[in-house]
Amino acid sequence: MNKKRIAIILGIVVIIIIIILLSIRLISIRNNDENTLAFNNEDNTIENQIENNVVIDNEINNEVENNIQEENENNTQDEDIDEPNPPADDKQEVSKETIEKEQSNEEKAMDIVKKDWGADSKVYFSYEGITEGKYKVCVRETETTHAITYYLVDVNNGTFEIQN
Repeated sequence: MNKKRIAIILGIVVIIIIIILLSIRLISIRNNDENTLAFNNEDNTIENQIENNVVIDNEINNEVENNIQEENENNTQDEDIDEPNPPADDKQEVSKETIEKEQSNEEKAMDIVKKDWGADSKVYFSYEGITEGKYKVCVRETETTHAITYYLVDVNNGTFEIQN
């Protein structure tokens, strides 16, 4: 009878120990799940912040590009153009020859300025439009885009004036 009692008590103790170990294991699994959820929430928050920053950066870039485009359009509109005004027509067409002539005249003006300025890797040349019937080309610093000087080029006779 003593042996039966000891066996029963040992069995009950083993069952209690197993229940305690399973409870501890269950609690640790729940804590890990909560930590995993917390980490996932934290990761999602960080990802959302990164996505928001990317969206904001894209919006800023688009706004800057739009401002630059508007400024260029305004500069083009503000320039004096001594060409005859064509009749107002909603369906006005520009011939391919006229466009090619303008492009080639722009290139000629740029080439004249480059030839006069000489080889210089610290500057670049930008076409700025037509002023007083002459093609305006700007010499700019490559690093800062600061305008060094302006050339007014008459491509018809290959002459130019330098403006500072």
